[in-house]
Amino acid sequence: MLFTMSIPTYNRRTLLERNLKHLEELNFDKKIEVIVVDDVSTDDTSLLVELFLKITKLELRFYKKENG
Repeated sequence: MLFTMSIPTYNRRTLLERNLKHLEELNFDKKIEVIVVDDVSTDDTSLLVELFLKITKLELRFYKKENG
């Protein structure tokens, strides 16, 4: 069974990083899928997610709006 969590974000890099790290630390019996949807952030939210995509054990999906 898969547990899916969706995280919408806009200029919340620090909070998103904390949330992703917390999800990684969970001792959960099910596979965790995290869907991050970035609503055209102007901070480095997308850079953070791209880094996490390379190192995380989570099944992480990233969707970025290109315009408002």
